[in-house]
Amino acid sequence: MKKFICTVLCAAMVLAFGGCGKKKEAVKEKTDSAINVTVKKVERKTIENTVTYTGEIKASESTSVSAKASGLAKAVYKELGDYVSAGETLVIIDDTDYRNAVNSAQAAVNSAQAAYNSVVSGSAQQTKQQLETQLSAAKIEYNNAKTNYENQKVLYDGGAVSKTAYDAAVTRLDNAKLSLDSAQKNYDLTINVVLKESAESAKANLNSAQVALASARSNLSNTVVKAPISGYISARNANRGQMISPGVEIFSIKATNTVEAEINVTESVIPNVKAGAGASVSIKSAEIENISGTITTVSPTKNAQTGMYSVRVSINNEKGKIKDGMFADVTLTLSKSADALVIPAEAVLEDSSGTRYVYVAEGEKARRTDIAEGIVTDEYIEVAKGVSEGDSIVVSGKEYLSEKNNAIRIVK
Repeated sequence: MKKFICTVLCAAMVLAFGGCGKKKEAVKEKTDSAINVTVKKVERKTIENTVTYTGEIKASESTSVSAKASGLAKAVYKELGDYVSAGETLVIIDDTDYRNAVNSAQAAVNSAQAAYNSVVSGSAQQTKQQLETQLSAAKIEYNNAKTNYENQKVLYDGGAVSKTAYDAAVTRLDNAKLSLDSAQKNYDLTINVVLKESAESAKANLNSAQVALASARSNLSNTVVKAPISGYISARNANRGQMISPGVEIFSIKATNTVEAEINVTESVIPNVKAGAGASVSIKSAEIENISGTITTVSPTKNAQTGMYSVRVSINNEKGKIKDGMFADVTLTLSKSADALVIPAEAVLEDSSGTRYVYVAEGEKARRTDIAEGIVTDEYIEVAKGVSEGDSIVVSGKEYLSEKNNAIRIVK
């Protein structure tokens, strides 16, 4: 009997002690309220606010080619879709009439040149020499008559010669003076007026003939129609034997060394888009990823139908992989901050008042801190105020934290 009682007591004690152990373990689990969290350090890096739009590739330059001369097309060298380099011949127009015009103009120049040469160095020179001879003779006679007069006057005053001899000397001097004045006047008039005007007239005729020749040569050169830019033939309206008329389009060329992606952006974005700024362009159909482009045109007005603003981005296409009409994804940088304090976007919380905040891990506790945001992206947020470089920011588990329930256990 005693043995049975002892056995029961022992069993009761074992159950009692076992029950106490389980109670203590349950209490420990209940009082250990630390929340498992993961953290990331506040770091410095460059952060950008970007947007991406899809647009269409268009030729950056398109030009219409027409002839300046008229006539039958003797040869047409390019077909629709062909690539052509700037300066390459597209069409040759029959030049028979234009060559004849050049020959006639050249003959007119030769004739005018001969006339001009005759005026300045031929008959004009002979006339000039004759006038110079006459003027020189008149000067000699005048000087002789003057000397004779002076001698006769001295003799007459001394009573050595008669008045008749003296009067003859005076008459000779007067006649010599008249002859000299006449010769000088004739020389001046002929040299300074007649010959000068003749030379100027001959020179004007020569200039006019030379201008006509240059025009005829220009017209002849216009019978060869060349490509003004490099690119692909997008339209062809000329055939051999066809009459070509000036000003009528015979080819259209789209430049391809550079192309443009045209996108439409919203009014919230357009204030941050500036001509000359860079852009990143991807064109899947051409297997091109993230090449650099430059914003060339920003429309100042909104499209009435779409309510958006047109933006063109220039792209280098020297290899010719990008084709007109392809679709491109254009990424624009709206704002950028270098060496900024950033945290993961997923770490940020917002309370009922709209205040944005994070939890900073400090030992085994988490401290709430309100933040002021800068640039916001899907992955990172720039923090202008509220945290410091190197702080550990709670990323996962943050939803279970509060000012009272802030015990944490950092896990990896």
